[in-house]
Amino acid sequence: MRSIWMLIRYILLVISIFVAHVLILTILPFPFNHINIILILFLWFIIYNGNDRILWLVLPLAFLLELFVSFPFGLTSAALLLTLLVMHRLLVNFFTNRSLYIVFLAGFLGITIFRFSFIIFLLVINLFNSEFSVSWPEIFTNVFYEIILTTGVFFLFYLSTRIFFKRLNPKYISRHHSYAVERFI
Repeated sequence: MRSIWMLIRYILLVISIFVAHVLILTILPFPFNHINIILILFLWFIIYNGNDRILWLVLPLAFLLELFVSFPFGLTSAALLLTLLVMHRLLVNFFTNRSLYIVFLAGFLGITIFRFSFIIFLLVINLFNSEFSVSWPEIFTNVFYEIILTTGVFFLFYLSTRIFFKRLNPKYISRHHSYAVERFI
């Protein structure tokens, strides 16, 4: 029974992340609709949890994302999965300190790796398929906006959740200001 509830929770999480991403793409005006909610949330999950199971949630989400993308099928999924695998390894093995600089660097590296791997995959597809045309100035403009806006939103999201979780985490409560400690000592 517990595994059924966990599966339902994972399905609801995937659907809610996908709906949030599609809403950002469709509702916000031009430069702000390039904020990549999927990458922000999965990088945040990797930073706070560091568990390998988080990466499995990307597969159904990437498949749903491919239904709304005008590029060849699998291009966005491959770039997203490659980015999250690389960022997971970097955050678990190299960037183990969770300072604000490392979080900002992780956000910048994550979106940069995602977009440049996307462009490399797009170049490979464009090399073999002459019928597929690409507007390169438009793509580079969109990449610039996405890198700047996604990094900024990711950093602000991390700051706000860090303040919120720091207040609720009992290990940050000072020993001198706790009522229970003063009463029983």
